[in-house]
Amino acid sequence: MYANNIYIVLESRHWMRIKVVIFDLDNTLHDVEPLTEIGLKQAIERMVENGLRCSVEEGLRKIKEIIKKDPKKNKFKEVVEFFGPNKEEIVETGRLIYYRDMEFDKIYPAENLKEVLDKLDGPNIKLMLLTSGFAKLQNKKIDMLKIRDYFSEIIIDESRDKEDDLGKLLSGLGVEPGEVMVVGDRIDKELKFAKELGMITTQMKMGKFKDLKPRGEDE
Repeated sequence: MYANNIYIVLESRHWMRIKVVIFDLDNTLHDVEPLTEIGLKQAIERMVENGLRCSVEEGLRKIKEIIKKDPKKNKFKEVVEFFGPNKEEIVETGRLIYYRDMEFDKIYPAENLKEVLDKLDGPNIKLMLLTSGFAKLQNKKIDMLKIRDYFSEIIIDESRDKEDDLGKLLSGLGVEPGEVMVVGDRIDKELKFAKELGMITTQMKMGKFKDLKPRGEDE
């Protein structure tokens, strides 16, 4: 099941047996694309300050081309290799600004987010949040969305190993895989891993991975 509005979660035909809902954060509970623009600009600015041989405008244009062509690529490494000098510290500067130290003062929640969480909030369904990334940035997003209190557990995995995370969560929940719904945007990540474990999945078609095509039946 997939949709671009989180309200679809409430329309699942599986609700009679669902006991746990595990939500992703980025491009599931909020639209990360406006933050992408802010983060890329801040990252390129700092990379140029640290020696990247291009203007901020040239760097932004190139990194957006890289993302559009293949969103899975290491965009900061690619842009450094293109412009030079090929120094790992410049790559790391961009990566840390973008994924950990980005500054922003506005966030864009998914449509109907609070309504959906309010309807799910109660004794019969356990709500959990599983997200990958640096805790500093992910916690800032959660608090700006004002959703922390909806979740009985929030897992922020800085190692970005959602396959292992979902397996450990399932083993500790005391429920059957078919009683767990995972809501996310990546058919090649959290939703693929959840399906392999026998969980129910709902895809939010939001952000740069919304048009990702399944590579096999497991996606």
